[in-house]
Amino acid sequence: MSYYVITDGQGAYIRHDKTTGKYVPIKTSKKAERWDSYVKAVGVLNNSLSKAIRGRYSVEVRGTDELVDKQSDKLSELCKEVTPTTQIDSWLPQIQEFVSVIKSSDKRLKELTSQLSTLDKKKSDMEHFIEFGSFNAFEGWKCCKALQKILQDRRKCKDEIYILTKIKSCKFNPDDINSLSQVIQSVRSQEYTPRVLHELFKENGVD
Repeated sequence: MSYYVITDGQGAYIRHDKTTGKYVPIKTSKKAERWDSYVKAVGVLNNSLSKAIRGRYSVEVRGTDELVDKQSDKLSELCKEVTPTTQIDSWLPQIQEFVSVIKSSDKRLKELTSQLSTLDKKKSDMEHFIEFGSFNAFEGWKCCKALQKILQDRRKCKDEIYILTKIKSCKFNPDDINSLSQVIQSVRSQEYTPRVLHELFKENGVD
């Protein structure tokens, strides 16, 4: 809490001497007289000090620095506190991407089915080439590598078809899932509308 002292600004203060009943200068702030009211302190300065002393002294408020320091310390502690992390920002793109997968699943399945059909034909051609062909060891190695590449590509198509088929069997509704995106966006962009203190929010740039 703030209080008021009478000081010359050079390290001297005014103190009430109980023995003489007078207000006298001292060289320490610890024993300085304190007033809880500016009016009371000014009254003492103007009415209870001699003119010679009065001209060198003035009333100053004290205690506000300590209060501010305490507040600053508390704010610093709050700033250092570990706050819970939110994953909301990461959910939105993931949900939107998942909705995109579902909506494009039919088209993607057609593409994969076509690719798989082509790879099956390539596989059959290569197997018959190996069956009926005549080639040396190096050419045989190249045939093996070519067939391996076809089989690997074929496996990728089959794996993706399997996963997309499983997703479709879950019967996700893209519109229902997409509504989650709208909920997340509304939470991220929500604003508080003041009920009475409109000017307070406006002056401090708080929306």
